[in-house]
Amino acid sequence: MPRSRRIMPEVDFSWVLEELRPIRDFGGKLIYITGMQGSGKTTLMAKLADVLGLKYRMRVLWRGIAKGQVFKYVLAPKVILIHEQLSELRPYMVGETTFKELRWYDLPGVEAVEQFSTPEELEGLALQHSDAIFVVYMPREVWRTFLAYWPIWRQYAYWTAVFIDEFEQIAPHHPQGELWSMLLEVADGIAEFRKTDTYIVACSQQPKDVFYLVRDKFQYRIILKGTKLEDSITGLSQNAVNALEQGEGFIYCGLFYRFPFKPIRPLIDFAVAVRAKALF
Repeated sequence: MPRSRRIMPEVDFSWVLEELRPIRDFGGKLIYITGMQGSGKTTLMAKLADVLGLKYRMRVLWRGIAKGQVFKYVLAPKVILIHEQLSELRPYMVGETTFKELRWYDLPGVEAVEQFSTPEELEGLALQHSDAIFVVYMPREVWRTFLAYWPIWRQYAYWTAVFIDEFEQIAPHHPQGELWSMLLEVADGIAEFRKTDTYIVACSQQPKDVFYLVRDKFQYRIILKGTKLEDSITGLSQNAVNALEQGEGFIYCGLFYRFPFKPIRPLIDFAVAVRAKALF
């Protein structure tokens, strides 16, 4: 990244969305978001998912995690896809001291719930519904396989965007043994996403939480409040990051640009937990 002493240029959020819009000649875009808890990572991911899915008609695959923020902040209709290893998966309303079991259809925008066996099926399943976000629940090791081999499996030309919260669970910072080898394949796979018109939008609290060979494949960086910059970052100071407020960030796309973004009004007034008998 180039070193610069000039005043940091400022843009509005519409400029960011225009920069990230799909262009066939360019291909997929790889976007990595970092920031402390409460800095707005989920807000940004939700905004991007709705724009890419509803405005640009992408098939959006959102990694389902134990915290059901997707149901609270993403406006688009949702289709739940559950891997067979997680067949016991259930959503719950989080109360003051207890969990109350819900049906999937109790959650905002859920239109269908389906089960699948292998990650290769996801491309075909995404053809069966239009204008919906696909909330995909898979074990972590299956997600790694998906990221490594998605570019090889692709048979259709539609645009896809893959959203992965808590990316450090998929690509932890200090892998060893078989996990190291698998993450090398993940890094190679992610590097090929652009050529198959596939976006990936991933986030973690800190860059150091994610295996560096995977992290370095991303073209775009969005840096929010609380991020601790890597030594390799130039053109942006830690003091500038420390001065960010909630609802502000920097995007890197050749240069760093400062931008604001607004909060999202929640669709529900309670927290959602998604629980299973296995890690996912």
